[in-house]
Amino acid sequence: MSKLILWDIDGTLLSIGYLGAEVFDRAFVAALGIKPPSRVKMSGKTDPQIVSEYLDMLGFDKSDYPKTIEAVLASLQHELAMASDEIKEAASLKVNAREILEYFAGEEEIIQTVLTGNIIQNAKLKLELFSLLSYFDFDCGAFGSDDIDRTKLVTVAAERVYAKHNIRPEAKNTWIIGDSPNDFACARASGIRCILVATGRFDYDELSLLGADLVCHDLSDQEISDFVTA
Repeated sequence: MSKLILWDIDGTLLSIGYLGAEVFDRAFVAALGIKPPSRVKMSGKTDPQIVSEYLDMLGFDKSDYPKTIEAVLASLQHELAMASDEIKEAASLKVNAREILEYFAGEEEIIQTVLTGNIIQNAKLKLELFSLLSYFDFDCGAFGSDDIDRTKLVTVAAERVYAKHNIRPEAKNTWIIGDSPNDFACARASGIRCILVATGRFDYDELSLLGADLVCHDLSDQEISDFVTA
């Protein structure tokens, strides 16, 4: 019996602090010569969605969105890479993140990858900076660069798992682990299971109201590993 875990990154496994929003400002300045006057809420959104919301704020013509989003995302990749040293100073791993990833990586029946709003290059960079990449079957991941709509990313990951492993884990054996209502919405849209941890911008009480299969204060909760491996 194969199981698939789809991990969110930002807010769930790690935080890059102020740089999470700052690199978008830098990307807009580099690509368009404009700094957004304020910041959009980012939790659980894809990078293309975040850029699109900034373009709405700035009053851009929607007919220009595809090429403009592409330009800003290219700058976002560059700006994040340039900020690697800053990230090392500002960023932190969530409690027990490495330990739980290592545990699941050692379970033969589990395929562990990422489902994240980050474009693929930025997801890889963040995981590499924390030496987490080796815990994931990264080729099977799904990213903001695959689709602006996060709810479509479960299908992307599932197809990559099948292409690489010739395995289709059942919905009841497929999990999203994240920290936001958008992670929950993504899971429910695909009929899979969801574990939420109060390690990001949403507290335990807020997350508990959503109806996820399990809600925990952080990744140190033994219920997470027990629930997935049961």
